[in-house]
Amino acid sequence: MLSQEHNIDLQKVLQYPLTPTPCSLATSDGLLLQTNKATLLHKLTLENSLKFDDCAIIRNTVYIVYGNALMQSLSTIPNTFGEIAESAFSPLPHTACVHFVTGTYKEDSIKNCERLRRGSSAENAYLLRGPSTTVPKHWKYFLSCNENKRCLIRLLLNDWESDKYATKLVNKKVFFVCEERCTLLCSDSDEFTVSTPIPDLYSSQEEADTRIILHCQYASRQPNCDTILLLGHQTLMSSCFS
Repeated sequence: MLSQEHNIDLQKVLQYPLTPTPCSLATSDGLLLQTNKATLLHKLTLENSLKFDDCAIIRNTVYIVYGNALMQSLSTIPNTFGEIAESAFSPLPHTACVHFVTGTYKEDSIKNCERLRRGSSAENAYLLRGPSTTVPKHWKYFLSCNENKRCLIRLLLNDWESDKYATKLVNKKVFFVCEERCTLLCSDSDEFTVSTPIPDLYSSQEEADTRIILHCQYASRQPNCDTILLLGHQTLMSSCFS
């Protein structure tokens, strides 16, 4: 009736989505669309044809660790955040090259809306002053706040950059992702830790899942890299590149 009265071209009208938000971003009732990111990772890897044992025996293996999953999987929670930093460093593979990849937490983003829907809240923010700060009793509740995770990742980097980790970093390279930057930690001696920015691994990607692909590409271009192992989630084992 409206088209007859106002001479509306329905063919042209129906070229556009008749919903409050574009169908490519949200459902008809306004909820954000969700995608299965794991499907992309399965397509890019050879995990169906390569087993962990096959990759473990290959020399020159680069390990890429999903840092957020490692923090979630800590079973025994120490008393201070300095001890948390040591507990997070200890599970890193005993190999010459490790990438510790974490996510970025931005306030104005679609991903942050999803985190808020899941229950993340700024009201859960915890004042993290330094390594001597006492860890709260409810670890999972602490990690439900984006600001807490952001501060925790910064604390880990600051702690691992200190000279007390020099002996652990001899003959070892740790690429640490903190927000949009990436820093290489290593040591030429057992006295001093060397911290070097790696601009090639800077990224505005929010999620570690997609940022890991950048680190795989970077590692594959380096000499003496035969195999790349992705470690994450509860078993700290996602998939294998060769």
